[in-house]
Amino acid sequence: MKFEFIEAEKAHFPVDFMCEQLGVSRSGYYAWKERPESERDKADRALAEVVTQIHRDSRGTYGSPRVHAELRARGQRVSRKRVARLMNEQELAARKRRRFVRTTDSRHNQPVKYRTDRSPVERWRPGAEVPRRAAEGGPPEQ
Repeated sequence: MKFEFIEAEKAHFPVDFMCEQLGVSRSGYYAWKERPESERDKADRALAEVVTQIHRDSRGTYGSPRVHAELRARGQRVSRKRVARLMNEQELAARKRRRFVRTTDSRHNQPVKYRTDRSPVERWRPGAEVPRRAAEGGPPEQ
């Protein structure tokens, strides 16, 4: 992290000054600079592209658990925490569900109108008498 900062700011400040201020050696900085990228970093970079593609294909709705499940379905063995870390590094997050808003106002002083255009079966409630058909001696259906 310190070496990356030095790399980013070396155009504005001398390297030896920044190394002294950050408490690292100049030789350590130059050794870090010459060191090849690790296998894990290469694998993370490749996996990050796949994670980004899965997230994009889901239109931004998949979080780390679903992305992880998709990777497992594709046959890639990777931990959910690694997927979460890669998503955090790329600032990918699932879109939140929209909150359910109730639009019915039940607290009013108006008289309640019951629907009478429904069939007797639809009007039946538990505990009430079940309507009978005309063949059974009951009123005809509407």
